[in-house]
Amino acid sequence: MINGMGSMSRASPARRRRRGAIDQRSRGQQLADTLKSSIDEVSRLQQDATKAVDDLATGKSEDVTGVMSAVENRTCVQNAFCHPR
Repeated sequence: MINGMGSMSRASPARRRRRGAIDQRSRGQQLADTLKSSIDEVSRLQQDATKAVDDLATGKSEDVTGVMSAVENRTCVQNAFCHPR
């Protein structure tokens, strides 16, 4: 911002620290939201795979390929989530 003298004024160190703390909390909240979303997705895939296996075992379904696909999807996502590089 330009003051009346024509020079640029700068934010005080305290203001920069407060702004940095707000930015840090915002980034922390974004990380928390991303992790929660990822955990929810892994949980949903686990439930889908469990239901598919149960349905196959009880005779409600004969779709072996669908069961294998559900289990494989869950395994891939879980491994990617649990073992990031």
